[in-house]
Amino acid sequence: MAVLTNSGLESLLLDLDSKAGQFIRLDSKTLVKGTVKSRTTLEPFASVFGTVKVWKINSRQVQIGLDYQKVVNTRREREGKEADFKSEGTYGEMETKCLLRREDGSFQMRVYHVKNPDDKVRFVRDDGTELSPVLVERLKSEFMPPKKESPKQDLDNEVQPLNFKPESILALRIAGLEYVMAHV
Repeated sequence: MAVLTNSGLESLLLDLDSKAGQFIRLDSKTLVKGTVKSRTTLEPFASVFGTVKVWKINSRQVQIGLDYQKVVNTRREREGKEADFKSEGTYGEMETKCLLRREDGSFQMRVYHVKNPDDKVRFVRDDGTELSPVLVERLKSEFMPPKKESPKQDLDNEVQPLNFKPESILALRIAGLEYVMAHV
């Protein structure tokens, strides 16, 4: 297992650009962006979950090195639709197919989620204790924004691009090699 710094991850992503459509395992930890109060009971977030911060810890299969517009149009053709989707850009400049460069010089890793039975997700409080299944359901139904479909893609099986800051990446498994992030 190799340890990656942020600059090491950036170099790795630049090197991976030539390998199109590669499947990898990504472990991440992101802050849940929930409402301050429940949409249904108006109870405050902190009193329901016993903390002001809840983290989503994911281990999932993703694909990197894809051309977003091409993938959407391929799926549109498979669904018998016109392949006329045009990407309207993103929150920065795609430097490679898996490295998104922000205006301030920082970067994010661009991946595409691929549903897999081995995917795992946990929701934990700031102190590391895991939420019960009942609290996870409340979090999703009352505090997290409802998922919206993309009217622009017009697909039954949407392409889900996800951008990850280096700080939110815990570990990667690429072509049998395992990397853990050092966050320095």
